[in-house]
Amino acid sequence: MGINTHVFTVYGFKTEWDDDFYEAREVIEEELYDKYKERKYFPEEAQIDSVIDSMCGSFMIFGKILYDSGDFRWCDEMNNFQELDVSDENLKTIRAEYEEKFKRLYPNFTYMLEDKNWKVLNLIHYS
Repeated sequence: MGINTHVFTVYGFKTEWDDDFYEAREVIEEELYDKYKERKYFPEEAQIDSVIDSMCGSFMIFGKILYDSGDFRWCDEMNNFQELDVSDENLKTIRAEYEEKFKRLYPNFTYMLEDKNWKVLNLIHYS
């Protein structure tokens, strides 16, 4: 047994754990795994980007994942460089598109988007 380790940059927000949302997300994830058994990644329109602290259940991060290092545990698909446009206009577009997809996939959880201060977040995530 080991620990998967990723470095992420996310344009979005960090919020407290929400059991109801986690359960709803798991339903969609299970449906996607059943549908795309042969695929490692789902089509982008099928799920929102998020970083979920499933080990401790202490936080959820919602927003567009701008950078994912790949898993340091296995060194598979390591991504050590990425250049991004972080202009105000591009960030507004990223947020609007993310919120639209979130509302489409999780209409009962739109309250989670209310009054959030979006930021560029950098973190190391263990799972």
